Parts: sequence; C-alpha cells; structure tokens
Amino acid sequence: MLFLSSHTDAETIKRVFGVGADDYLYKPIIGSELIARIFNRIHRVRVLRSISETDILTGVLNRRKLMQDVQRFLGMCKRYGQTLSFAILNFDYFQEFNEQYGHAAGDMMLQRFGKLLLESFRSEDVVGRWADGKFAIGMYALNKESAAKRLSDLIACFQQSELDRPEARKLQIHFSVGVAQYPDDGSDLQSLYHNAGKALDLAKAMEGDRITCYDLPKNGV
Repeated sequence: MLFLSSHTDAETIKRVFGVGADDYLYKPIIGSELIARIFNRIHRVRVLRSISETDILTGVLNRRKLMQDVQRFLGMCKRYGQTLSFAILNFDYFQEFNEQYGHAAGDMMLQRFGKLLLESFRSEDVVGRWADGKFAIGMYALNKESAAKRLSDLIACFQQSELDRPEARKLQIHFSVGVAQYPDDGSDLQSLYHNAGKALDLAKAMEGDRITCYDLPKNGV
C-alpha cells in the first residue's frame, strides 16, 4: 500500500505507516518516479513471496505452499469431477549417502533432482519438498497408474543422469514411491497423504527402488 501526501511532518508519517503503508511519497511527485516506485514495490513483494513459498535448497515449493496448492487443486477436482494423483517420493538410504559422502554431496544431489522435477512437470502439477530426502507431487487430472508411469520415467532419467558422478557409481541412487488417487483413495489431502504413505511403506518393505500404488484394504494393502 502506497500513500501519497503533501504532509511531511513526523506525526503524519507515523500514522501512515501505523495503518500498514509500504511506502510514503511526498507531493508533488513526477509521474515516472511514481511508476518506478510502484514497480519496485511489486518486484520486492514477488521476491519475498517466492522466498516464503520456495524450498531454498531445491527450488521446488516448500511444504506449506505445497499443501496449499494441493488443497486448491482438490477443490478444482471436486468442482469439475476430475481425478488427482498424490505421490510421495523418498530417496532410499539418503541418510547413509550423507554419512558416506557428506551433506554437501547430498545437498547437490537434491538440487539436481529439484531442477529435474521443475523441468519435468506441467503447470497444473504441484511439486514440493516435504522433508529431507522426501518430495511430494500432486498431478491434476491424472490417475495413479498414469502417474506411476510418469514417475518411473522421471526416476529412470535422473538415475541415468547421475551415472557419470563418482558418488553415484559407488552408491546406487534409488527411490521408493507411494501413489494415491483422489477421490478413490481419499477425499482430502490428509487422507491422500496417509494412503500414499501406506503405499510408500509397502514399497520400502519390498526393499525399495519401486513405485507402489495404494490399493483398498480388501486387496491386501
């Protein structure tokens, strides 16, 4: 919020900022200066918003923003009768990787993976880092079988790109992935995360390096 006034006394300035002003301009002001100040303010707001919504290390969304966007897309799914697949991706043996090669090597690997995620998904997909070596992806209008295929291709691409790196040759990089689908496997983010987590646990129990779609309990998951 920008205030424009001919008053320059301290009390006026105090009152203006007290009601939430972002900047204060004195009259008279040149039009070009006003425009420049407005655009500078818009740019700063966008930068601050990006910082508050982005995981600094990987460049994907942070968990808070990820959850907000998935919930927004779920609202669209309900309105238009669409599906949404929610996937949890977890680096297998990520802690061991960090212990053996150092956290710097682990951070660099996460950065490369984050970059690939941003390049690989559509604007109607939501990609974020949940915690440490765990990522989550919401894929709008995509069933879980199609989502699993896309994720399989993504992981294969990443593993292939890592083969020329010394640390990757010594310790294979694998993922466990669990996928759940709205509305079949949950009607909200909490239930989708819970059931995708169950599928992820099953993938890990089978020694990892696999993608598992959630199935109803009557089918044994």
